[in-house]
Amino acid sequence: MDHPVKVKNFTRVLRFISALVVRVVELNLECLLQEGLSGGLETSGGRAYGNGQPRLLGYLLQRGQFVLVMFCLPISILWMHAAWVLRHWGQEYEIAALAGHYVIFLLPGLFATALYLPITRFLQVQGVIKPSAVIAAMVLIFHAPLCWLYIHRLGFGVMGAAAANSTSNVLTLLLLVLFLSFERSGILQRTWSGWSRKAFKKLLPFLNLALPACAVTSFQWWVWEIVQIMAGWLPNPEITVSATTISFQTVGLLFMLPLGLGAAASVRVSNELGAQRPAKAKLATRVALRLATVMGVVLAVLLFAEFGQDFSSTALIQWSFKLLSMLHRYWLFRFRNRLQCSILRGSGQQCIGSIINNVALYRGAIPLAYFLGIKRQMGVRGLWLGMMTGILLQLVGQILVAVQTDWEYQAKRAQETVKSNAALTDIKSADY
Repeated sequence: MDHPVKVKNFTRVLRFISALVVRVVELNLECLLQEGLSGGLETSGGRAYGNGQPRLLGYLLQRGQFVLVMFCLPISILWMHAAWVLRHWGQEYEIAALAGHYVIFLLPGLFATALYLPITRFLQVQGVIKPSAVIAAMVLIFHAPLCWLYIHRLGFGVMGAAAANSTSNVLTLLLLVLFLSFERSGILQRTWSGWSRKAFKKLLPFLNLALPACAVTSFQWWVWEIVQIMAGWLPNPEITVSATTISFQTVGLLFMLPLGLGAAASVRVSNELGAQRPAKAKLATRVALRLATVMGVVLAVLLFAEFGQDFSSTALIQWSFKLLSMLHRYWLFRFRNRLQCSILRGSGQQCIGSIINNVALYRGAIPLAYFLGIKRQMGVRGLWLGMMTGILLQLVGQILVAVQTDWEYQAKRAQETVKSNAALTDIKSADY
């Protein structure tokens, strides 16, 4: 009697895995691994620069680029066999073939991203932010014409979108290299000693910071993809999935604000710890968290007021409004949550951050979202309530860690990291 039920459950699990593989294979794996792994350079580079070791920062740039390129190799192999992987997991042949061809066009951009992300972190930890922002704006302006050129003018179709992404990433890399080559403030003169094999020795200390940072980012991003897939199990999946996607895209758009503030806080904390100023690192943490609280409240109020006026008709829009109206509560603690993650990264506590994220999101949010949304038939609202509960648990864990942080000890750890890296590259002192 239960055989059809087992078959149905197996099919549901298979479809879940297939959809998740599609999302990961397409773009998320690239973003998560590289954004997370480059966080190792943000921590170690920030400490080195704060400690007055700019030459060491140049070696760390080489090390970061090498590590990211190495991680791109297995990703590229997976992408080249993406069609086979998707067919193996039960996707339709046409969908698998389309996704397989699509990611092939993303390969040049994958390696370009592996090279330019460490450069942006390299500039960021020195407080050089404006060039990266200007270059990003320039690339953004050219991206839409590139999409039109590849998709319509050259007739690449869907593949043109991937080609445009790759071209934009390569263009970003070239512009950053040109900036470093021709800028007049002496960034390379202070930090660059030339290519050296010493930068690639004993990579374990760098990976000890980079891999937990990657885990922190991955755990937070993947959980949203899983909830979107759960929305497809609900009645009227066209409406629920579309409404969930609209809400999550809104979250992703607004997430850029705490992401920028978090990057600034992470760099400031790592710089101060590297300079052996734990009191200032603690002060920077307090200022950033208070600013995040204020910004979160303001954004929550504006978000609720704006969507309360704009969303009024059709089933999809009404569903979207129901979800978006919950965002004002969500953002009250999401801003602070993001800042706590960045501060943990800046202080070198990525490992405890990844543990907190894993427990709160995958032991709390996902099971609760499934129970409320699917089992208790609360629908998308249940999925959101489960996610909000998990984010709140995550924030509580991060606050407990922050309260118990010994900043004097973290400053000593930063000093030991700088000395260890400097010893590997035979750097005894820094000259500005």
